[in-house]
Amino acid sequence: MFVYDFSHSFTGWSSNLRLEHTDFLTARRSLVVSVAANLDIKMRLSAEIDREYGHREFLFRQRPELGKILALPPALTAERGKYVFLAVTRKKDWDRVLLEDLYTSMENLRNKLMEIGINSVSLPIIDPGRGTIKLSDFYSMLATIFFGTDITICLHDRYYLTQA
Repeated sequence: MFVYDFSHSFTGWSSNLRLEHTDFLTARRSLVVSVAANLDIKMRLSAEIDREYGHREFLFRQRPELGKILALPPALTAERGKYVFLAVTRKKDWDRVLLEDLYTSMENLRNKLMEIGINSVSLPIIDPGRGTIKLSDFYSMLATIFFGTDITICLHDRYYLTQA
């Protein structure tokens, strides 16, 4: 189990951001995680998503590239109305995540959500695919990008990983 206690620093960011003390991986709404463009998913949270939902061939056909959002629709997640969005934040798994690439991914996420009419998604607070970008920078980015929309970003402070 990964739990991040940061509630003391999560105040006044934006009406679009909501903190949830529940398991990210069991959220009923659509999920968003970060991945590398080569989709070489072997470890951490992205590996858990891959084990649960799979469909790598379908994702490759969406042509992963930096800043892009890949989507597994409800027909593939087998859960009514639930998408899994993969934010491509780096070229290879071990590459450094740049703030500009993360920003582009989140802008593209906003556009994709507006296009398909989704008004809330779940993001984990701890996502190794986002690299070492400070949480305060990430919150500020989300608040800026989603300002003026009806989209709520539910930030989960925990998730439980299984051993494969």
